[in-house]
Amino acid sequence: MSKKILIFSLGPIFRHHVHGGSQKILREVANHLGSKGHKVKILCVMRDDNKDVFKLSENVEVHPILRFKQYYPSAYFTSPYNLYNIIKIINEEIKKHDIFYIHDAQLNFPFLLEDIPTIISLRDYIYPETLIGAFNFDRDKIIINSNYVKDCVESTIGNIRIGINERIVVIPNGINLDLFNKTDKEKIRSIINLGDYENIILYPHRPEESKGIYQSL
Repeated sequence: MSKKILIFSLGPIFRHHVHGGSQKILREVANHLGSKGHKVKILCVMRDDNKDVFKLSENVEVHPILRFKQYYPSAYFTSPYNLYNIIKIINEEIKKHDIFYIHDAQLNFPFLLEDIPTIISLRDYIYPETLIGAFNFDRDKIIINSNYVKDCVESTIGNIRIGINERIVVIPNGINLDLFNKTDKEKIRSIINLGDYENIILYPHRPEESKGIYQSL
Protein backbone atom coordinates (compact mmCIF):
# COMPACT_ATOMS: atom_id res chain seq x y z
CA MET A 1 0.00 0.00 0.00
CA SER A 2 1.46 3.35 -1.01
CA LYS A 3 2.17 5.99 1.62
CA LYS A 4 2.52 9.73 1.65
CA ILE A 5 6.02 10.34 3.00
CA LEU A 6 7.28 13.73 4.19
CA ILE A 7 11.04 14.25 4.31
CA PHE A 8 12.88 17.08 6.06
CA SER A 9 16.37 18.08 4.96
CA LEU A 10 18.31 20.94 6.50
CA GLY A 11 20.72 20.74 3.58
CA PRO A 12 19.70 21.72 0.05
CA ILE A 13 18.44 19.34 -2.63
CA PHE A 14 19.26 20.59 -6.13
CA ARG A 15 17.70 19.66 -9.43
CA HIS A 16 20.87 18.86 -11.40
CA HIS A 17 23.73 18.42 -8.92
CA VAL A 18 24.45 17.03 -5.46
CA HIS A 19 25.60 18.96 -2.41
CA GLY A 20 27.59 16.47 -0.31
CA GLY A 21 27.49 12.74 0.36
CA SER A 22 24.61 12.90 2.82
CA GLN A 23 22.40 14.61 0.26
CA LYS A 24 23.38 12.02 -2.36
CA ILE A 25 22.10 9.31 -0.03
CA LEU A 26 18.89 11.22 0.58
CA ARG A 27 18.23 11.55 -3.16
CA GLU A 28 18.67 7.81 -3.64
CA VAL A 29 16.41 6.98 -0.69
CA ALA A 30 13.68 9.34 -1.92
CA ASN A 31 13.89 8.09 -5.50
CA HIS A 32 13.73 4.47 -4.34
CA LEU A 33 10.63 5.18 -2.26
CA GLY A 34 9.07 6.94 -5.24
CA SER A 35 9.83 3.97 -7.49
CA LYS A 36 7.84 1.77 -5.09
CA GLY A 37 4.76 3.92 -5.62
CA HIS A 38 5.00 6.10 -2.50
CA LYS A 39 4.32 9.83 -2.81
CA VAL A 40 7.37 11.67 -1.44
CA LYS A 41 7.65 15.37 -0.62
CA ILE A 42 11.01 16.80 0.47
CA LEU A 43 11.09 20.07 2.40
CA CYS A 44 14.51 21.69 2.42
CA VAL A 45 16.28 25.02 2.86
CA MET A 46 15.54 27.84 0.40
CA ARG A 47 18.60 29.39 -1.25
CA ASP A 48 18.99 32.18 -3.77
CA ASP A 49 20.20 29.57 -6.27
CA ASN A 50 17.54 26.99 -5.36
CA LYS A 51 14.04 28.20 -4.52
CA ASP A 52 11.70 26.68 -7.11
CA VAL A 53 9.63 23.54 -6.56
CA PHE A 54 10.66 20.69 -8.88
CA LYS A 55 10.22 16.96 -9.46
CA LEU A 56 13.30 14.95 -8.55
CA SER A 57 11.82 11.80 -10.11
CA GLU A 58 8.49 10.08 -10.53
CA ASN A 59 6.47 10.55 -7.31
CA VAL A 60 9.19 12.70 -5.67
CA GLU A 61 8.82 16.48 -5.31
CA VAL A 62 11.34 18.87 -3.77
CA HIS A 63 10.08 22.04 -2.06
CA PRO A 64 13.02 24.33 -1.17
CA ILE A 65 10.85 26.71 0.87
CA LEU A 66 12.28 26.69 4.41
CA ARG A 67 14.05 29.92 5.34
CA PHE A 68 16.92 28.62 7.40
CA LYS A 69 20.31 30.27 6.96
CA GLN A 70 21.26 29.45 3.39
CA TYR A 71 24.72 28.07 4.11
CA TYR A 72 26.45 26.10 6.86
CA PRO A 73 27.51 26.48 9.61
CA SER A 74 24.82 27.67 12.08
CA ALA A 75 21.88 26.80 9.84
CA TYR A 76 19.40 27.88 12.55
CA PHE A 77 20.83 31.39 12.59
CA THR A 78 17.78 33.11 11.10
CA SER A 79 15.02 35.43 12.31
CA PRO A 80 12.34 34.40 14.84
CA TYR A 81 9.71 34.98 12.15
CA ASN A 82 11.48 32.57 9.79
CA LEU A 83 11.64 29.92 12.50
CA TYR A 84 7.94 30.44 13.23
CA ASN A 85 7.10 30.09 9.55
CA ILE A 86 9.24 26.93 9.21
CA ILE A 87 7.37 25.35 12.12
CA LYS A 88 4.03 26.38 10.62
CA ILE A 89 4.88 24.90 7.20
CA ILE A 90 6.12 21.59 8.62
CA ASN A 91 3.15 21.30 10.98
CA GLU A 92 0.71 21.78 8.10
CA GLU A 93 2.52 19.22 5.94
CA ILE A 94 2.64 16.64 8.73
CA LYS A 95 -1.17 16.62 8.78
CA LYS A 96 -1.22 15.61 5.09
CA HIS A 97 1.26 12.73 5.33
CA ASP A 98 1.49 9.21 6.75
CA ILE A 99 5.20 9.07 7.70
CA PHE A 100 7.80 11.71 8.56
CA TYR A 101 11.50 11.12 7.90
CA ILE A 102 14.09 13.58 9.28
CA HIS A 103 17.37 13.31 7.41
CA ASP A 104 20.43 13.47 9.67
CA ALA A 105 18.19 14.21 12.70
CA GLN A 106 18.54 17.94 12.02
CA LEU A 107 15.01 19.12 12.87
CA ASN A 108 15.26 20.52 16.39
CA PHE A 109 11.57 21.09 17.15
CA PRO A 110 10.54 17.79 18.83
CA PHE A 111 7.07 19.10 19.71
CA LEU A 112 6.18 18.74 16.00
CA LEU A 113 6.48 14.96 16.11
CA GLU A 114 3.51 14.02 18.28
CA ASP A 115 0.96 13.06 15.61
CA ILE A 116 2.85 11.09 12.95
CA PRO A 117 5.14 8.01 12.86
CA THR A 118 8.61 9.55 12.75
CA ILE A 119 12.04 8.23 11.74
CA ILE A 120 15.40 9.94 11.93
CA SER A 121 18.73 8.91 10.48
CA LEU A 122 22.20 9.83 11.66
CA ARG A 123 24.56 10.44 8.76
CA ASP A 124 27.19 11.70 11.22
CA TYR A 125 27.68 12.00 14.96
CA ILE A 126 29.68 15.24 15.00
CA TYR A 127 27.74 18.26 13.78
CA PRO A 128 25.72 20.15 16.43
CA GLU A 129 22.37 20.14 14.58
CA THR A 130 22.56 16.34 14.31
CA LEU A 131 23.61 15.85 17.93
CA ILE A 132 20.84 18.08 19.30
CA GLY A 133 18.25 16.33 17.14
CA ALA A 134 19.50 12.90 18.20
CA PHE A 135 19.51 13.72 21.92
CA ASN A 136 16.01 15.24 21.66
CA PHE A 137 14.51 12.38 19.65
CA ASP A 138 11.84 10.37 21.45
CA ARG A 139 9.83 8.75 18.68
CA ASP A 140 9.82 5.59 16.59
CA LYS A 141 13.05 4.57 14.83
CA ILE A 142 16.65 5.75 14.47
CA ILE A 143 18.51 4.63 11.34
CA ILE A 144 22.28 4.45 11.78
CA ASN A 145 24.74 3.58 9.02
CA SER A 146 27.36 1.60 11.00
CA ASN A 147 27.78 -0.50 14.12
CA TYR A 148 30.45 1.95 15.29
CA VAL A 149 28.03 4.88 15.35
CA LYS A 150 25.43 2.60 16.95
CA ASP A 151 27.90 1.94 19.79
CA CYS A 152 28.52 5.70 20.12
CA VAL A 153 24.78 6.40 20.39
CA GLU A 154 24.18 3.63 22.89
CA SER A 155 27.06 4.75 25.12
CA THR A 156 25.83 8.37 25.18
CA ILE A 157 22.12 8.88 24.49
CA GLY A 158 21.40 5.31 25.52
CA ASN A 159 22.62 6.04 29.05
CA ILE A 160 20.13 8.84 29.61
CA ARG A 161 17.15 8.03 27.35
CA ILE A 162 15.40 4.85 28.43
CA GLY A 163 14.49 2.50 25.58
CA ILE A 164 16.38 4.38 22.87
CA ASN A 165 18.62 1.40 22.08
CA GLU A 166 15.63 -0.74 21.10
CA ARG A 167 14.65 1.80 18.45
CA ILE A 168 17.99 1.73 16.61
CA VAL A 169 18.22 0.02 13.21
CA VAL A 170 21.59 -0.30 11.45
CA ILE A 171 21.40 0.08 7.65
CA PRO A 172 24.84 0.41 6.00
CA ASN A 173 25.14 2.93 3.18
CA GLY A 174 26.30 0.31 0.70
CA ILE A 175 27.98 0.96 -2.63
CA ASN A 176 26.21 1.77 -5.89
CA LEU A 177 27.82 -0.71 -8.26
CA ASP A 178 26.34 1.12 -11.24
CA LEU A 179 28.69 4.00 -10.41
CA PHE A 180 31.64 2.36 -8.69
CA ASN A 181 33.50 -0.60 -10.14
CA LYS A 182 36.98 -1.94 -10.57
CA THR A 183 39.18 -0.10 -13.05
CA ASP A 184 42.81 -0.08 -14.06
CA LYS A 185 44.56 0.98 -10.85
CA GLU A 186 47.90 1.64 -12.53
CA LYS A 187 46.61 4.89 -14.01
CA ILE A 188 45.58 6.35 -10.66
CA ARG A 189 48.79 5.09 -9.03
CA SER A 190 50.80 7.02 -11.60
CA ILE A 191 48.72 10.18 -11.05
CA ILE A 192 49.27 10.21 -7.28
CA ASN A 193 52.84 8.95 -7.62
CA LEU A 194 52.60 5.73 -5.61
CA GLY A 195 55.49 3.29 -5.64
CA ASP A 196 55.06 -0.38 -6.53
CA TYR A 197 55.04 -1.48 -2.89
CA GLU A 198 52.83 1.28 -1.46
CA ASN A 199 49.16 0.53 -0.82
CA ILE A 200 46.14 2.77 -0.29
CA ILE A 201 44.12 1.68 2.73
CA LEU A 202 41.63 4.56 3.00
CA TYR A 203 41.37 8.30 2.72
CA PRO A 204 39.72 10.76 5.16
CA HIS A 205 36.55 12.69 4.43
CA ARG A 206 37.27 16.44 4.61
CA PRO A 207 40.59 15.85 6.39
CA GLU A 208 41.34 19.46 7.35
CA GLU A 209 37.82 20.07 8.65
CA SER A 210 37.80 16.84 10.66
CA LYS A 211 41.22 17.64 12.09
CA GLY A 212 39.96 21.03 13.30
CA ILE A 213 36.83 19.54 14.86
CA TYR A 214 38.67 16.90 16.83
CA GLN A 215 41.41 19.26 17.96
CA SER A 216 38.71 21.48 19.49
CA LEU A 217 37.07 18.64 21.46
